[in-house]
Amino acid sequence: MSIYNYTSSGLAHSYKWHLPMVENVILETNAASVFEVGCGNGSLGKHIMSKFELDYQGMDTSSKGIEYAKENGKFDDKFLLGDVTCVNENLGGCYDLCISIDVIEHITNLSGYLTFIKQRLKPGGVIFVSTTYHSYLKFLLLAILGKMSSHVDPLWPGGRCKFFSKDQLMKLFLENGFIPEISTGGLRLIPSSFYVTAKLAPGRE
Repeated sequence: MSIYNYTSSGLAHSYKWHLPMVENVILETNAASVFEVGCGNGSLGKHIMSKFELDYQGMDTSSKGIEYAKENGKFDDKFLLGDVTCVNENLGGCYDLCISIDVIEHITNLSGYLTFIKQRLKPGGVIFVSTTYHSYLKFLLLAILGKMSSHVDPLWPGGRCKFFSKDQLMKLFLENGFIPEISTGGLRLIPSSFYVTAKLAPGRE
């Protein structure tokens, strides 16, 4: 049973700062094919397909999200219901670029998640991941403002179970055979997101 219940097919508010980053990585990698892990309601995938001439495939665990994404059959072949443990022949071949926007912080089995992505990448392919920004200063401000409980929110079904620092993200990707570059971004004084752009290390492809 799905843990997410999308109520519309619109872009999430966070895409106002994610979209330029996603578009830049598509242009910089000259990607002809994109696989999205955690495509949600398909809004980002449809934006990508409308702006770039490329092969796109999205997958998500949310049945409601996939229902919105397919739009009564219009995009049946572009969006699949499944997770990183599934074996699905409809996933097709490998891709130039795998993207996963604000998903990794909800994943319990990080090694399985990154292994699945490796299997989707062509040799020389790139992974682009975003996740919520965390640092000592951010946690301190949340505690001072009394916002820590609502930010962590253990009652949120499918909510964040991972709270990464930059060093922890670097260690995670290195240990799983990637060479990562990590940047930050957002629309506030304190960054709101980490962005990881990574290729497989030589011998790990």
